[in-house]
Amino acid sequence: MYYFVFYFIYRLQMKQSDFTPFLGRYMASAIVSFAVIIQIGFVWALARFIFFNYFGIDLFTLTIPPGINFITGIPSILLIMFIIFKYFNNKRISFIIEKYRTRKIYSFINILRVFFIIFIPLIIGIILVNHSIIKLGGS
Repeated sequence: MYYFVFYFIYRLQMKQSDFTPFLGRYMASAIVSFAVIIQIGFVWALARFIFFNYFGIDLFTLTIPPGINFITGIPSILLIMFIIFKYFNNKRISFIIEKYRTRKIYSFINILRVFFIIFIPLIIGIILVNHSIIKLGGS
């Protein structure tokens, strides 16, 4: 799944006039990192929704101590991006290019596939989080 997203973005970058292998690797790794972070957030939102609606436990108050703001999460995001950038090394990129070289990558189905991998978990996660918020002032 992530190989496909990487190749999808890498191939888009290859078509740019200012393409360099480093820039293509960086952009594709950044998009894959975004997809991984979105999917981790989706799993957290799903767990929060289940615990809140079925057990009355708000995971947000249990997992994030008071006084911690979201800026402390930036180093974690950068670490994930760095790990994924290092994961997609030149040898792995060559393997991915060979794997998907014969496929028609920009078909309608494949564009929808990338959309579903990245944006559907984001949208569903937002909906689940909105249904897991403790209402202040009662009930």
